[in-house]
Amino acid sequence: MQQFFITTGLLLVCLTASYSHETTNDDYHGIKCGFSEMSAKAKNGQILESRPSLSFTSISPSGRFAIHYDTQGPHAVPLADNNSNGIPDFVDSAAVYCDYSYEMAVTVMGYLPPPSDLNGGGTAEYDIYMKKVGEERNTYGLTQGEVTIGPGGEAGRKTTFIVIDNNFSADDRYVGQKVFYTTGFAALKVTIAHEFHHAIQLGAYGDNPSFTIFHEMASTWMEYRVYPEIPDYHQYLPRLFNNLAEHNFGDTGDYEAGYDYGIMGQFFYMRYGDELLRNVWENILTRQNPYLALASAFEAKGASFASEWCAFLPWFYYTGHRAKGDNYFAGASTYPEVNFGAVKTFSEPSASVTGTLRPLEFRFVRFLLPALGESTADTLDIGLTNINIQSAADRSLSPSLFTITCARQMFGNAVAVPGTSYFVEINNTDSYICALPPLVNSGYVIVSRGPFPNPCDPQQDGTVYFPVPNNAEIDTPVTLTVYNSALEVVYTRTGIFTVTNQLRVLPWDCRTNTGDRAGSGVYIFVTECNGSTQTGKIALISR
Repeated sequence: MQQFFITTGLLLVCLTASYSHETTNDDYHGIKCGFSEMSAKAKNGQILESRPSLSFTSISPSGRFAIHYDTQGPHAVPLADNNSNGIPDFVDSAAVYCDYSYEMAVTVMGYLPPPSDLNGGGTAEYDIYMKKVGEERNTYGLTQGEVTIGPGGEAGRKTTFIVIDNNFSADDRYVGQKVFYTTGFAALKVTIAHEFHHAIQLGAYGDNPSFTIFHEMASTWMEYRVYPEIPDYHQYLPRLFNNLAEHNFGDTGDYEAGYDYGIMGQFFYMRYGDELLRNVWENILTRQNPYLALASAFEAKGASFASEWCAFLPWFYYTGHRAKGDNYFAGASTYPEVNFGAVKTFSEPSASVTGTLRPLEFRFVRFLLPALGESTADTLDIGLTNINIQSAADRSLSPSLFTITCARQMFGNAVAVPGTSYFVEINNTDSYICALPPLVNSGYVIVSRGPFPNPCDPQQDGTVYFPVPNNAEIDTPVTLTVYNSALEVVYTRTGIFTVTNQLRVLPWDCRTNTGDRAGSGVYIFVTECNGSTQTGKIALISR
């Protein structure tokens, strides 16, 4: 049975946007939080962290939070106090960030607040402790469950307190490696947003120690929802996009995959706003399995889990240079591009790829298509996922077998690949696999013989399109250099070619490297890719 999620159109090239945060460490080694370890210990009646004994306490402006800290010794916070109120700015900021996270989660998004900790910290406020958990535990922070106060989830609802790092320093090390991907005040913000959502989960809806992946997915999404300008979650993208098979949302106990799939919250939010994930936690409160709670939330919206999970599949494909603006992930052009689980070179009469998919796993397969006549070589990409959520819920993770066959003549139940002479059929042993329709990266196109329009009026035509070398393959950078008649470089750039009028080209807006419009005259161009070049002339005529 083959199910195709319907999507069409040529793939667009998008310019890469840039994000920044205070520090990016290429050799960081930290774990976002200690929730998974805490939850595992709780199953055995143990605790991960006792309430620290710290010297000072500051109450947040709302009166809801008590921030506990030291000013000297191993757990001392940064002592800068620019407003001279006698409280370190780092503590003042933490108090404001706590209030803001509460306002966003409870007032704006509609989550229930965490319950009172029964004065576990000595007062009625919710307690936040600052200590060097980065160097001690290799984490940004943790939320510790204490007293079970009622049913909910798999293991009941609990009172909690939060421990966060005392400075989020770029110099912090754990076993010789850096702890933090994001540092300083930016790390303080996202950590509070992340851990406070854990406090909401445990206190208002229930602990699920067998499904920590769900807790971490929701808390990592909350970082982005509260502070979208801080891309701390980018640290998880390379491992996810490089190996979707290893980092699978169906692996219930893989809490690190929960960090990876925090980006899934963007999909939920774009389609249903905050309500869908909140409904999931409301279902968990009734002790519903987290995966089935998600399916129920979709059903309450008149959708099915299968259709929605298939709809999420193209989000992984349209990243990097394939990004379609913000139609999928926000800032998708800054994301890595997905690694193909199998790459197969087509040879007559057909080519096939066979494999298995575990429940909720995503996989992308690429066929390399040969050049035909004047048409250039191309690629045919297919995305697959396994929609068997019941198997994920009961943790059996039964795989489904699939075979994809590509041929140049109609056969069986194959479907034609638009714009090509190829046909594709996807067979699987059950009804759990859905697929994107086959995507040809640019469609078969004709090799361009020269630039166009030529001559070009920059004011009227606006753009010149230069041919790329015949060996330019999909996703391969091509360099364009434009010289004036004195052989001086007036423009240069490197980028991925686009397709215009079935021609593979690099566009030029007739402006120089300084941004000025190029004047009338004859210009020489060179496009270069992997040692091969194409050269020619273009006349600009300004009227």
